[in-house]
Amino acid sequence: MALQTITMQIELTAEASAVFTLIASPRFVPKWASGFTDRMDQSSAGQWMATKGDRQFAMTVEVSDVSRTIDYLRDLPTGRRGGAYIRVIDAPQSGCVVVMTIPIAKDSNAEETSAILESELAGLARLT
Repeated sequence: MALQTITMQIELTAEASAVFTLIASPRFVPKWASGFTDRMDQSSAGQWMATKGDRQFAMTVEVSDVSRTIDYLRDLPTGRRGGAYIRVIDAPQSGCVVVMTIPIAKDSNAEETSAILESELAGLARLT
């Protein structure tokens, strides 16, 4: 089976609670994932409209404070739901670790998707 997702992690000096709060707020997504979206507007509880250039797409944001997970989900052309699956955990001594999994788009490949994910994680590092 061909690779369908890319997962990466980054260790940050910021505390997990602060990083979780940042990632869990969809309004901040354009600041750390500008390649994904230019703007996020809330349409209803847990529902958001992402804008990238002249394209708009609906997203569901599912947040769990207990497990510190954030899922940014949308309907995929395959009929499935998918998107970014993110977990923020305490690092053993200080700071935190952010683990993110994103799908490889149909018109992309593992190398391009890896570069996108690296850029998004670097964007988080710049904000924390």
